[in-house]
Amino acid sequence: MFVKVFGKGLSSIIGPIAFFREKIMNKTFLSLAKVAVIGSLLSLSSAFAQSLYIEGKDYTTLENPLPLQEAGKEEVLEFFSYTCPHCANLEPHLVKWAKEKKPEAVNFYQIPGVGGKLWTFTARTKFVADKLNLGHEFDSKMFTAIHTDKNRRLLGDKDSVIDFMVKEGGADKAAAEKAWDSLQVKSALKKSAKLWQQAGLSGVPVVIVNGKYVVRLSSDYDKFFNVIDYLLVTTGVPSVEVSDQAKAVKQKVEAVKQNIEKVEEKVAGDAKAAKEKVKEIIQQ
Repeated sequence: MFVKVFGKGLSSIIGPIAFFREKIMNKTFLSLAKVAVIGSLLSLSSAFAQSLYIEGKDYTTLENPLPLQEAGKEEVLEFFSYTCPHCANLEPHLVKWAKEKKPEAVNFYQIPGVGGKLWTFTARTKFVADKLNLGHEFDSKMFTAIHTDKNRRLLGDKDSVIDFMVKEGGADKAAAEKAWDSLQVKSALKKSAKLWQQAGLSGVPVVIVNGKYVVRLSSDYDKFFNVIDYLLVTTGVPSVEVSDQAKAVKQKVEAVKQNIEKVEEKVAGDAKAAKEKVKEIIQQ
């Protein structure tokens, strides 16, 4: 009796266990199969992404990469000129991307190309506008004035540019005149010329990602900005730890620059006073 009851009881227990074991094994197999499929899809999507934009076709690599404007920070840098109609066309799209889609951790720079009398003059205009914090709206007004309104005086006449900054940018005239020959603007011109020569560029606009990858300009702006986004995702920059000593040196350099600007301001003021004094003597 005991054997029969035990045997029956054992069968009643083993049966359900075997059933659930089979179900579990099937689910495990299905789960493993899903993982394998997902892994394959991810590999395919990664391979697709790698082949989506091709070096030599959608972007090129600089032989002499540029130093990052801020060490350890990813960046997108545009070389442009107010004289360039293609730059004028790209400007609103580039500014919109920077405001709406650019990752917060990525720095964005617009640097005027320097080379020849015309480009150097308009580059100075840009650096003066930056020093006065006139913003992208001023750039847009410059492009419109030069390419739509055909205001050629903005391409070589200092007084016309300063008047334009006052009228269209809301700048203070005295501040604009002071900035025109300031040490900061002169240094910016030299730096821009050095970067331009190092990159080996010949025309604008040029957009460079992380100091190394030049995005091929296209009339298809969606694709153009997709390539920028792609390069930001698939490339990177080396992280840099700035020592306390390096920070101290940087602070000293900034202090020296400020002192030089104060001296320049004083010299300019003294020169103006001397000029007025000479006028008074002549009039007597």
